[in-house]
Amino acid sequence: MSNYVQTTFFTPKDSLPPSNPAKTIFGAAYDVEFGNIATAIASKFDTTSIATAPILFNLGTAALPGVAFVGQTGTGIYSDASGDLGLSTSGVDRILISGTTGGVTVVAPSSGVALTVNGVSGAASIVANFGSTGASTTAEIAVTAAGNTGGTTSLSMFQDNASAAHVWNRANTSLDLGTNNAARLSISNVGNVTIAAPSSGIGLIVEGGTGGAAASFDSANASFGGYIAFTNSGGNNAFLGSALGVLGTNLGDTALRAQGQLLFASGGGNTRITIASAGNVTIAAPTSGVALGITGVAGSNIVLSLSSTSTNAAGSLQFINSTTGDVAGIGMGGIINGQGVNDLGLYSQVGSVQIGRGNGTALGTTFGFAGNVTVAAPSSGNALTVNGINATQALTVNGGTGAGTIGVYCAAGGIQGDRCIYFTNSTGATTFVDVRGDGSMMVGNGVTPEGPGTLNVQNGYWFNGNPQQSYRALKPSTTSTSSNTVLTADGSLTFSLPIGTYTIRALIMPFSAGASGFKWGWITTGTMAGWFGDGGNSINGNSSTAAGTPQQTLATTKSVALVSGGQSDAIYITGQVSVTVAGVLTFAWAQAASVASNTSVGGGSWLQCDRIT
Repeated sequence: MSNYVQTTFFTPKDSLPPSNPAKTIFGAAYDVEFGNIATAIASKFDTTSIATAPILFNLGTAALPGVAFVGQTGTGIYSDASGDLGLSTSGVDRILISGTTGGVTVVAPSSGVALTVNGVSGAASIVANFGSTGASTTAEIAVTAAGNTGGTTSLSMFQDNASAAHVWNRANTSLDLGTNNAARLSISNVGNVTIAAPSSGIGLIVEGGTGGAAASFDSANASFGGYIAFTNSGGNNAFLGSALGVLGTNLGDTALRAQGQLLFASGGGNTRITIASAGNVTIAAPTSGVALGITGVAGSNIVLSLSSTSTNAAGSLQFINSTTGDVAGIGMGGIINGQGVNDLGLYSQVGSVQIGRGNGTALGTTFGFAGNVTVAAPSSGNALTVNGINATQALTVNGGTGAGTIGVYCAAGGIQGDRCIYFTNSTGATTFVDVRGDGSMMVGNGVTPEGPGTLNVQNGYWFNGNPQQSYRALKPSTTSTSSNTVLTADGSLTFSLPIGTYTIRALIMPFSAGASGFKWGWITTGTMAGWFGDGGNSINGNSSTAAGTPQQTLATTKSVALVSGGQSDAIYITGQVSVTVAGVLTFAWAQAASVASNTSVGGGSWLQCDRIT
């Protein structure tokens, strides 16, 4: 096939002047170019020829295939006189497709695996499809000895058109499955299944699916259900299976039967439960932990039910000290002096009744021999919580003659965390009464009393029909600002105020490294109105005292001079605020004049509002 090659180039003539003879194009030049074009066209396949006629290649051989590649003349596709199609590499047959049957043969390689098929996730690597329809049609993969073609001499994996999958040994021999180059399971030619003894561990483990049996045993005899028989070398039998087969009764039940005692063991053959031939049940002492744990079923309040043949007492449990013979018991009816046949009784023959906690490592509640009840201190949380019902007292205590009704003891020495009595409503809000070791009594939800011998009522109480509330904010550490004259909320000196009227008290301790001055005011949310005044600022380390200011509104911004050099001033503020829509009251401050050095408010500054209406 020839490609078109241009001989005469006409474009350069365009730049020649008209008087130049070379500008003239003669017919001979055209003839040369048209001849080149005709040659190229005649030697190419045109689209019409390709669409209506095959492209023919040499048959070739495996050594020199008819369709090969540049530089790899021994690699390609070839055919032979019988119509077979072959693929070869390096001049050697690799794959043959029969021109007669269409069968595909992968030629044995010189080394390695003849055929590797890599599948994709979610799809099969190899699919064998049915060749036709019909009851006897199968899709099959057969493994045979050299020279065989399947039939009755092969290992077959196939699926029939009824969608049943099979693995068969079609020969009259066993089918063996193995691992680690050793036989593990053998199915004989008549169907017997033998599981070989493993080198270690259990010979057979059967795991069932969700909602189904792990293994099912059936009997060919309709008069017996399926069961398993265990026979020792002495000929003694034990049975597990259908009650009809094991006991001869109740086909739908399961039975376990032994010719002698029935033993249940664990932990390397240690007997745990023994059922004697007379029916007595003995639970052996465990090496550790609880001998018997019983877990109830969901939806049932009964975990263990005990009944007695006596009409004077319902079922009960007795606990006997094997050394002293002393008895304790729990049960119903006459277990305690024959009282309350429908009551639950818990008693001890001698000593007290103790209820433990923490897996029995510590006492929770003790009922003394004389009737005294003691609730032990818990490791954390409340010692006793009593939840009442609507319109009924949660706890009623009747005291004896000449004695107090309730006595509550709090350990001495602490002023935090020694809360004696809590009252909690359904929202989780808590009020407590503390009588501390230092003589302080607290009612509320604060943590620090005002002092020994005082009553400290925090965050809410009523006096003569009026609510009394106190809100306090303490600045824990010093904060600073520089080059800033915009009032900024102090993150510590702030709190929310509900509707009401409150007094305002504050002690602010500002200081500055330079002569910036100190500007301060208030930031509020909700609806608040009120006034304030300050009592001047006394200068630590300086004899001067600035005068106080008259009444101001909450919207007023106040500026005062500060002593430079880092010495602290003190501004005492008093006032009143009326809250008609609940919101937040926040102290705000900045530099009176912008300077690069820091202006600060010291830790220990505080703000307090006390409700008066």
